[in-house]
Amino acid sequence: MSRNKCLIAVFALLFIGATASFSRSIIEKRMWYLTTDNQIEEARFWALYLGNHEIQLTRRFPGEGEVEVEANMNFQILSSGYAEGNGASTRGRVDCHPTIMISTEEGKERIQIDSIDYIYDFGDKVVLNDGTRGDFVLDAENNIVSPNRFLLRKYALMEVHGEQVLSNSADEVIIMAVAFSREGILKAQKEEIE
Repeated sequence: MSRNKCLIAVFALLFIGATASFSRSIIEKRMWYLTTDNQIEEARFWALYLGNHEIQLTRRFPGEGEVEVEANMNFQILSSGYAEGNGASTRGRVDCHPTIMISTEEGKERIQIDSIDYIYDFGDKVVLNDGTRGDFVLDAENNIVSPNRFLLRKYALMEVHGEQVLSNSADEVIIMAVAFSREGILKAQKEEIE
């Protein structure tokens, strides 16, 4: 095999490896969303970006034990059903898995994506399937944060060497509301109009 063909094969394997590992972390979950011009659209593979936040995290370092570090974190919810945070701290790269929560007058409660009817008001408010209403927040290791961005990243399936994999680039859309049913997004649309 010539050197050029070998290099092409190596790059192709790296590309397939990168997209294949990415596609394992994003699974399909249908979601409807409301654009800023009040149009309803649908996404199947997505990440809901909730903004960048300054938080305090406790991390263990060899020879130092537990150390509190300041971190600048990007938070998002994936169609796979969980939230993640990643970013940088004063001591290097950090990751965490925040808890999705609703905050009401009675307090804060952990919720699952499947319990959400819709999220509206650019990510500030949430309504659950049982009708409970409250503020939409994340608990990132005892740091309570509210979305300061509400941006949808839509991924698409593409064919690579005869296999379906997710693209590692996404269309980004600023949105007002999301729901996990067609009925839910219609209710969210009414909230945004009122």
